[in-house]
Amino acid sequence: MPTSLLVLDIDLDLFVTPIKTGGDPDIRPDDDATAMWSEEELSLWLEERCRLSRSSPTSGIVVEEHVSAFDYLRDLVRSGRLVKPFDFVHADAHADFGMGTQSHHTVCCQMLNRDAEDRDDPPCGDRSGLNSSSWLAFAAACRWFRTLTYVHHDDLRPSYHDIPNIYLRGNDIAADSIQLKRFAPIPLDSPKRLADHPPLAFEPAIPLRLVRTKDFRLCAPPTHLIIARSPGYSPLKADRLLRVLESYVRSDA
Repeated sequence: MPTSLLVLDIDLDLFVTPIKTGGDPDIRPDDDATAMWSEEELSLWLEERCRLSRSSPTSGIVVEEHVSAFDYLRDLVRSGRLVKPFDFVHADAHADFGMGTQSHHTVCCQMLNRDAEDRDDPPCGDRSGLNSSSWLAFAAACRWFRTLTYVHHDDLRPSYHDIPNIYLRGNDIAADSIQLKRFAPIPLDSPKRLADHPPLAFEPAIPLRLVRTKDFRLCAPPTHLIIARSPGYSPLKADRLLRVLESYVRSDA
């Protein structure tokens, strides 16, 4: 991993089993129906694999919902405290590229038709806009990322990494890069899938690395750290792991 600017983004639900993939996002998983890492296991992973230190916390932020990470990155970029493009590591039980939503229409048919410098104020919305399940696709559209590493849950199927094919180079699930495609404005109710329309242009490719939690290891400490609680995807008992995560962050607030 390069020693340049590196943002490490960790979601609490990465350390919970099983992965919550449906149901009401406002209802926390049941304590008795889930297992999670111990505090000791988490601390060891953070220090040995992520190069974090309690004695020298990393500049960053703790957010309740993951969509707030978009605002944090935007503020850093706008203020010049974070220079794009930068390397980004997303450690999460979900890819946050909007799988199962219509947000790809907004990204590909609206956001990418704007100048690159005018994409950091996207529309919000549960199905087609910026939200906690789609925010990473909107961040990629802003051309913030030099590389993207997705540290996924150890239980995620190797053949299914929950990044929509439309965002991958060649629409290939096995692609080793993200490559967003710009389309003419196409209505959501179009009878054809977006991928069946010819793209107008291609965004610069973002090298993509997929790695299981147990196999992940940084070569250098991150320069910025984002911690997301995402309560709808972790049980109440996991909040004690959140306190462990928080101890490695020096707040930017």
